[in-house]
Amino acid sequence: MAVLHENQSLEQIAQRLHGLREEIHAQCQLIARELDKADRMNRPAIFAAQTRITHQIHQLRQLIPQFDAAYHAAGETLEVDGDARQIRPPDWLAFSAQVGLMRNWANGWNTVQARISEQCPPRRRSLEYQREKAGPVHTAALDAADRTMAQLLCVLAPNQPSAATGRAGYGTQTGLSQSEFMALALACWRVLKAQDRHERTRFLDVGCGVGLQVLSALQFFDEAYGLERDPDCAQAARDLFSNAGAPKAGVLEGEARNFASYDMFDAIHICLPLKASRELRELEDYVIASARPETLLIVGHAGFAPRAEALGCARLSTRLYLTGTAPRKATSLRRKAELIGTNVTPESTPLRSVWEPILQASRRRGY
Repeated sequence: MAVLHENQSLEQIAQRLHGLREEIHAQCQLIARELDKADRMNRPAIFAAQTRITHQIHQLRQLIPQFDAAYHAAGETLEVDGDARQIRPPDWLAFSAQVGLMRNWANGWNTVQARISEQCPPRRRSLEYQREKAGPVHTAALDAADRTMAQLLCVLAPNQPSAATGRAGYGTQTGLSQSEFMALALACWRVLKAQDRHERTRFLDVGCGVGLQVLSALQFFDEAYGLERDPDCAQAARDLFSNAGAPKAGVLEGEARNFASYDMFDAIHICLPLKASRELRELEDYVIASARPETLLIVGHAGFAPRAEALGCARLSTRLYLTGTAPRKATSLRRKAELIGTNVTPESTPLRSVWEPILQASRRRGY
């Protein structure tokens, strides 16, 4: 057990506390390195490091009260304006604030351990949208949410399609339900993390209409854009993004079959029902030829599946593909993505602590 001897100097106390902090930090770095290895992580090494940290936290919790006692004993009682006040040396006051921070992050060890246990041992979670596995209550809630989004689309959409829409051969907006789209967008987010693409991720919705799915995509991507030929729909989408306070959402007006910048995006959603199937195939061919290799492709209709392999698109899950990728490589990436968590909730930025290596590694892996 760590014991403070009487009359120890502040420097001696500080050395012992800082020594413990450095030991804990070294174990955190070890755990973070192993978590980054996913299915190759050394589980015994992680468990051993956790045990060492638990022992070091126990020592720290014994030292802090002893520091508190020494801190109070270091004060000198003086009379100030008729009141008795205890005055402490400035170096003790400054170090007391550091000890307070140590006390706070020591109290957070249980929460950090829970974060580790979510990842070790590693568990696979399918990329598939498995609605049939949801319970009846959950399924009813999803159905109600999808109906509500369909109603909202009707409210937001312009009353009449413009003349430009009719000339271009576009049909009505149909395709994926909102819950299906969100599940696929989450799958994209997990695949991007498996590809070590964590920042400046960009999504494009081809034929975005009034922009509801563009706005939804911001839950998973840093930036989201819609490509829209119809000027009325494009303006409705701009209004939606402005009213929603979504500066990272945007509308690009233009014809999908000659848009020149598909290679700027990490994930592309094609759910643009054209009246002629030939025109839809032309659109798919053009998007795939223009996109970067290993771009994620969400295709909202089942008719694309028989053509995917011939177009060089490997299947990751139902309606989710990877452009310019061999099936074997896509399978390897899918298995890696299945180990990525599903915690997409933005975290407030806490004060940096000794746990930062573990927390950063966890965020990289979706936990």
